[in-house]
Amino acid sequence: MGRLINAYPWEKSCLGKIEDWPGNLRTSVSNILEAQIPMYIAWGPDFIQFYNDAYIPILGEKRENEIGKSTWDTWKEIWDVIGPMFESVLHEGKSHGFPGFNLFLRRRTTSLIEETFFDFSYSPIRNDDGSAGGLFLSCLETTDRVLHERRMETLATAIPIHYEKERSDQFLLESHKQLSLSPKDLPFSLFIEQDLASGHLRCLSSFGVRNGLGTQSFLSPEGVQIVKSIETEELFDTSLVLKSGLDFYLNPWEEQPRQCYLIAYSYNHYKKRNIVLMGLGARAVFNDSYKQYLRLTGKYLQNQYEHFQMRKQEEEQLEAIKELSIKKDEFISVASHELKTPLTSAKAYLQLAAKTASKDGNEKFISGALKQLDRLQKLTSDLLDVSKINAGRLDYKMSEFDFNEVLEEAIASYQSTISSHTIELIEKVHVKIEGDYQRLEQVINNMISNAVKYSPKADKVLVRSSLINDQLVVSVQDFGIGIPQDRINRLFERFYRIEETAMHFQGMGLGLFIVAEILGRHKGRFWLESEQGKGSTFYFMLPLKDGSAKEATVVDEVDFYSNRFISIKADGEQKWLYVDWKGFQNSESVQRGCMKMLELLKQHSFSKVLNDNTNVLGTWSDAAEWVGKDWFPMMEAAGLTHFAWVYSPSRFSQLSADKSVNVLKAGVTTRLFNNLNAAAEWLKSV
Repeated sequence: MGRLINAYPWEKSCLGKIEDWPGNLRTSVSNILEAQIPMYIAWGPDFIQFYNDAYIPILGEKRENEIGKSTWDTWKEIWDVIGPMFESVLHEGKSHGFPGFNLFLRRRTTSLIEETFFDFSYSPIRNDDGSAGGLFLSCLETTDRVLHERRMETLATAIPIHYEKERSDQFLLESHKQLSLSPKDLPFSLFIEQDLASGHLRCLSSFGVRNGLGTQSFLSPEGVQIVKSIETEELFDTSLVLKSGLDFYLNPWEEQPRQCYLIAYSYNHYKKRNIVLMGLGARAVFNDSYKQYLRLTGKYLQNQYEHFQMRKQEEEQLEAIKELSIKKDEFISVASHELKTPLTSAKAYLQLAAKTASKDGNEKFISGALKQLDRLQKLTSDLLDVSKINAGRLDYKMSEFDFNEVLEEAIASYQSTISSHTIELIEKVHVKIEGDYQRLEQVINNMISNAVKYSPKADKVLVRSSLINDQLVVSVQDFGIGIPQDRINRLFERFYRIEETAMHFQGMGLGLFIVAEILGRHKGRFWLESEQGKGSTFYFMLPLKDGSAKEATVVDEVDFYSNRFISIKADGEQKWLYVDWKGFQNSESVQRGCMKMLELLKQHSFSKVLNDNTNVLGTWSDAAEWVGKDWFPMMEAAGLTHFAWVYSPSRFSQLSADKSVNVLKAGVTTRLFNNLNAAAEWLKSV
């Protein structure tokens, strides 16, 4: 640049020969020529310009022959913005500076007005008398950085839309429209689907352009061929791809978008493909950074489309499965009804034959046939119940009765059918409950039947009923093969049978599924404890009839709270809450106790909890998800950071605790322990 300045015919300009220039001008020009950042001088009232090599890229295609010209001549398109600042520097000696200043420049041979951004400073070059002889400018162009940040922010705010079946028709449109928030960079867009077999094009969604409906109303004849033939990605003139006269209603500039970028994506095993058409901003320059933004935008749309298609396919599959399940249940229901009549008749004939069997020596065979028929009748009845459960048509006839009556009757009835085991009722309680007598008898029969079936080498089954925490608790204990710990939580699934026992014991895995359904309708719960090789104890709990429960004693003090389900102590020395849960828990007791813990944690500003489940019995799975998803975030907001959780000996209580931790939505550090002392030592160490 020094060579060009020296070669310029300054003697013909208002400045005259270089040797006649003021000393401050020669010094300033010399200084900028040595600088490594863009620098610029505008001298005198005509603002004759000088600049260094680093400034040349800012001129763009204007770079030739700008030395010695006036600033207003070179930058006439922005003189109304910068002119007043130049005059202020020269005539008033004021300095000006702005970061991220937005200017619209014409620096290319095309008619493009370019959106640009600069960090700059204007300051006066002083004469000996203190007046300003000219203006000194230092600047950095930040266009690429500012536009990149703006574009990435648009993508960052385009959060993938959550798919909802009820609004599936709006899914793609809403996903697409999220990208319309920056029309300077993306003034319009079309998302087009092409059927490769027929070549048919269909516009799935669009924004920023209007002209009727459908892809054909947007694309010109040439545009249709371009969209059909494009293989990867390419830049085109908008006037070539789209019809004339379209309304680009989001375009913020006076000029119309001149270019558009097309990207093709394959999908659905190449039976269809998508083409994303994106308009470029009318004042934007297409470069590598812009191309990256358009590629990311297209990929976002394609990912949303693939998610949309996947969810639609899932819905269709689920609907098909549901339809098959309905037809299956209908078949089971009809088949079960149809089987009941011939089975009943066959059983009647065999019973008549059994009366004379001793005379002809066939008693053993008829007895065996009757046992198999009884088994078939039970399977048929279970299938019928399952079909009713699935259809929501399992009937219940509620009444009030003494539970001990149904318990003793069920035991006596089952005992009369077997001789291999003695069914012993070793503990009983007389309480009134409200329920379906026949269905609860079915529950007891199922539990005793399982106990007998899976203890072939034992000779007894023990039954107990008791009142615990104003809840009726019934247990059936066998001394059989037991159940592996990792299979216990699956026993209540329909048709589930443990693989190791399926070949040795008959049945369809429906009994416990039906039991769980019946108890659920009675607001009861069902769980078990088992040790492989030693046997299992199945439990169920039923609420007493309203009004039968005793009033609970509650202690509510500043540092201590207690009821029959929980006790909470605020330990001032350790700075934690010690919580002792007691007995059988339900959703109401868990939520009430948890909220009391939250209250005491806030009052004492503690950050730790020692949560002891050692004395918890049974299951509380109906509250486990609430604990993890809702309560833990509330505790975290109240200041909880560390939570030591001591397991109950009950396997089903452990499963409930595991479920809470697995769904936990909080940043609380949670550890599970089998020992209270170990849990306390961990809390002390953190």
